Amino acid sequence: MLYSAWLFGLYGVSLRLVFGDRSMKPDFVPEVKGMALVGGLVGIGCTIVGGPVELLKSQLQRSGSHYKNTFDLSKAIIRQYGFKALGQGFGTTLLRNTPGDMVIFTVYEMVKYKLSKNYGQFWGTLAAGGLGGASFWLTMYPVDVVKSRIQSDHLDPRKRQYKNMRHVFRSIYRTEGMAGFYKGFSICMLRSFPVNALSFVVYERAKNCKNYM
Repeated sequence: MLYSAWLFGLYGVSLRLVFGDRSMKPDFVPEVKGMALVGGLVGIGCTIVGGPVELLKSQLQRSGSHYKNTFDLSKAIIRQYGFKALGQGFGTTLLRNTPGDMVIFTVYEMVKYKLSKNYGQFWGTLAAGGLGGASFWLTMYPVDVVKSRIQSDHLDPRKRQYKNMRHVFRSIYRTEGMAGFYKGFSICMLRSFPVNALSFVVYERAKNCKNYM
């Protein structure tokens, strides 16, 4: 919930930085290059905050994890390995989020602009949000699998299974083939469309309310 608020907050700020106040108007016409820049800014911002959070979640899910919660785990990590350890998998998270958010927000705004003219803002937003979310995972799911492997690896560099991102890619492909990069993909896609569709509808409603204040 907090991460979604951060993501959409960044999105609103990035839209204004790139397009100015016209991005808040109902007749806003998106441009592909501008939207790609907006998505890139959101991806970087989300990685800075979300990277450590996703690391903590991955470590809690590890077999044999004995920590009560993310706060308990974060204290233990910092105490034993220092703040730098919270950046484990940062590069892979950035590689997923930056191009992924360029895709999702560009698809969202372009589809919303086209569909809203014919089907109304609500249905246009609903469809665009779902398609945007689906496009993110269609393009970035293999990178997410690699990211998860890195972030769930041992926090002690001497005990890690994987040396780097390239090592993870090669290991998955060698032992599992291309199918290894798509484990759980169908479930992710089934969840992605409705969740993102509703999230963007809520975002647009909140933005409209703010405009009338």
